[in-house]
Formats: sequence, C-alpha cells, structure tokens
Amino acid sequence: TFWMIMIVICVIFPLTLIKKIDSLRYFSLAALALMATFVFVVAGVGGHTATSRDAVPLHWFSGGVAIFQVLPTASFAFVCHMNVFPIYQELKTPDVKTMGIVSKATMALSGMTYFMVGTFGYLIFLDCTEGDLLNNFLFSGTYISKAMDALRIGIGMALIFSYPLIIWELRHCIDELFFGHKPYEFRRYLCLSAGILVFCTIVAVLVDKINYVFSIAGSSSAAMILLILPSACALEIRRKHQHTPHWTRSNAPTLAVL
Repeated sequence: TFWMIMIVICVIFPLTLIKKIDSLRYFSLAALALMATFVFVVAGVGGHTATSRDAVPLHWFSGGVAIFQVLPTASFAFVCHMNVFPIYQELKTPDVKTMGIVSKATMALSGMTYFMVGTFGYLIFLDCTEGDLLNNFLFSGTYISKAMDALRIGIGMALIFSYPLIIWELRHCIDELFFGHKPYEFRRYLCLSAGILVFCTIVAVLVDKINYVFSIAGSSSAAMILLILPSACALEIRRKHQHTPHWTRSNAPTLAVL
C-alpha cells in the first residue's frame, strides 16, 4: 500500500496534469512496447511448451456460466470510445478516414494481443490457467522465472504509463459537465485530478482483486459506452440528416436489442 501511494503521488499524479493528451504519446509508446514484450515471451514459451511435451487433450471452451462471467471483463477491455474525440482533435490531419484507420488498427491490435496471450497462456498451463496469467508465473528456479519477473515489473510500468490517459479523458468529461467551455485553468485541473486519484486509490487499497472492478465496470459503464451510446448517437444522426423519427420499421430490431 505504501509503494502504491508513492507511485500515485510521484509518478501518476504529475502525468495527469499534462494539458494535452498528445504529450502522453511517448509514455503510451513505452507502455505498448512493454505489453508487446510480454505477448512475445508468452507466445514463445507457449509454442515451445506445446511442441516439446506429449499430446494432451485441449479444452478450448469450457461453456456454462463461465462464458457469461468473462463477458463484462472482455467488454471493459475494448472500451476506448471516450478517447476518440481528443485523439481526433490532435491528429496531424484530422479527418474521418484517418480516424477510421486509427480506430481499426487499435481494435485489431487489442484483439490480437488478447488472443495470443489467452491462447499461448493456455497452451503452457492448460486447465491450471488462471484468469490473471501473471499469477501462473509465480515460481522460481526455472529458465523463464527471471524473465517473467522482469516482465512483471514491465507490466506494472505499462499500467502506470497507461493510467494518465484514462484519467485525462475522465477529467475532461467532468470539466465539461460542471464547468462548460471555460478556458483552461491549472488550479481547476489540479483539483479535479487530485479528487479522481484519491477516489481511485482508495478503491485500489480496499478492493483486494481487480477482477471485481473489471466485472462491475464492464457490466455497467462499459456496456453503455461500448454498445448503447454509439447506437444511440447513430440513430440521432440519422434522424437529423434524414428527418425520420427514431422509431421506424428499419431500426425497430436495433431498438429492441438495446
């Protein structure tokens, strides 16, 4: 807990005070590089393990309630819509085509990362695979133990560098909600950032497993951001441009699903 609070105060809090999200690009690149290293190491170990041991039955899908339990976490993993508008505004050539390329590349990279880690992680540990794959590497005295210890630190650094990106947009939304289009003021941003970090740090200290946070956020806010709001925005844009009401025969199935 002490080191968590020190990291929040000395590292995360100063990064959240950056005015433009573009200034965080180097930290985001460092986080991406650390995550990519973890993926390649897991893929290498998984491929080596699968080819060096005897054939064993693989159970790719467990079925049952477990599938529904993982859906909130999976939904939370793909929630990045709130960063679309600030990223669009700070593109070198801001247009819909460029933003579409950025969005598709981001989703493809995220999906490939989860697929590779999940697949090769399962090939290593089979039915003993835990939800947090890093917990499976809590052993010593093997050829991979020191490398995984270093990668565990790297994953922690990646999360630290990614955290300000989420805080930045959350602070921006709160600022727009309560203060409208007032000009930038450092004192206001300082108070908002401090309040957000204090609340999040208290939750992090009190909750012993992050899976609980991912599940609650994924089943509530993530569902709204990922599915409901984009569909609602699309229906509203269509209504304004085509001068049609929300409820038509063509979009009735969409509204029924929502």
